[in-house]
Amino acid sequence: MNEYYGDNIRWFVGRIISGQDPDEAGRFQVRIYGIHSEEVENKYLPWAETMLPTTEGGVSGVGKIPQLKNSALVFGFFLDGITSQSPIILGSMSHIEQPSSPQVRAAAEGGRVNLLDTKNIGKEGVIVTEQQKQIYRNGNAEVAELRVLVMDFLVSNGLPIKAAAGVCGNLEVESNFDPNAKLQNEIEDSRGIAQWNSKWGRWQSVEAYASELNEDPYDLFLQLKFLIFDMKTNRTHRCWDHLSNPANISNFDGPKNDLNSTYHFFRRYERAAEEGYPRRPLAAREAYDGYQASLRASAENNLISSGAG
Repeated sequence: MNEYYGDNIRWFVGRIISGQDPDEAGRFQVRIYGIHSEEVENKYLPWAETMLPTTEGGVSGVGKIPQLKNSALVFGFFLDGITSQSPIILGSMSHIEQPSSPQVRAAAEGGRVNLLDTKNIGKEGVIVTEQQKQIYRNGNAEVAELRVLVMDFLVSNGLPIKAAAGVCGNLEVESNFDPNAKLQNEIEDSRGIAQWNSKWGRWQSVEAYASELNEDPYDLFLQLKFLIFDMKTNRTHRCWDHLSNPANISNFDGPKNDLNSTYHFFRRYERAAEEGYPRRPLAAREAYDGYQASLRASAENNLISSGAG
């Protein structure tokens, strides 16, 4: 064990991929953030040992067996320091239905979200505010109101306004923001605000997400929460990292390139036929202008109510 002694400790956070240890030694395969991108195939990921409490026997076959599940978020360090080939897991971390600290702070400062209601919270720190629910009016909102709602949802969860407009424009063309929208033909069976195609397993992912949160897959806010979760974590459709960086986005109705948020989302997430693209920048412009107008109106109302006007 002398080779494990040293001062070069490297900590990690990762996600459990598999507990089917081929050596049946109680190890877990883990994808470590900052080291293993989604491009690294699962078969190349390391198998990590686990730390058990001192109340266990510490000998093979004696004591409890680690019970970590797939997708668990775990914390640990590398036994071999800077070589970083021998990970050991110290424990798991709560990550479902918990918003990030900045989101909690922003929501609290704005007084717009009841963080004790689990229906307002999704995976990866995604939150729904009370103001957004008020705009929706239990499904009675007009399309112009839905643009503002979706824009506010995307911006409050971390997208710059120009990036949010591009996503919003795509969703409007896909479904008019109708969570019950369906398109069924010989090529597809697509549903929801982003028209997730069940023939490619996309709608099934929405249903699985809804089941995990014990919510209705046809609920607008469930689909919005899934949208962000999917944009962040889906290997094939992931686009959140690009869109959430303001340096990557300069417009939503310019040339067809990755600086254009509408086209980036269309190409990376929707992956629809090119002939369906031309309407989307126009819808993105309407979303952008409508949201900016709502911000101005809100600011004016605040001035009037405070007596400053």
